[in-house]
Amino acid sequence: GEATADGHHGGEGEALQRVDRIERREGAARGDGETGEESWRNPGLSIIWLIRGLVHGKKGSEFYDAKKGIEAYSNYLFYDSDKPSPYTNRGVLHQSLYLELRTAPDKESKEAAERHLDAAIADYTRALAVEPRYKLALQHRGYALFQYKKQPDAALVAPEKGISLDPNYTPAI
Repeated sequence: GEATADGHHGGEGEALQRVDRIERREGAARGDGETGEESWRNPGLSIIWLIRGLVHGKKGSEFYDAKKGIEAYSNYLFYDSDKPSPYTNRGVLHQSLYLELRTAPDKESKEAAERHLDAAIADYTRALAVEPRYKLALQHRGYALFQYKKQPDAALVAPEKGISLDPNYTPAI
């Protein structure tokens, strides 16, 4: 695609530019000049955080940044916590950070990796609390428990439940 005004290519750059324009317009309309990171306080702008989470969470994108994606989803979920996908998406980002940090030589990074893995599993569990039939959260939770936490009994619950919900369910392993 063509380069955007800030030199970025593709839909992600356009999405972030639109989000920034909306934040500026809404801040100007209120007269408080509130933009950027402060917009999380406005529940009417929570969709902006969802868009930011999607853009920063897209691996391979020039905008990929797991920490910014986690922050964006957290801000979105502060106002809208009744959908399973933002929890699952945030969990995937935590799991990505776990994978990046788990082989680091220093103790602090290894501890941070474990915190990210625990946060990922907690997010998948929250997604299932919102929608117990959400297959993607079942799949990710089962995989994380089996592959990384070495808890095969707990991990087996996910595919068994997925199969009970849909006989054609085939989780990616």
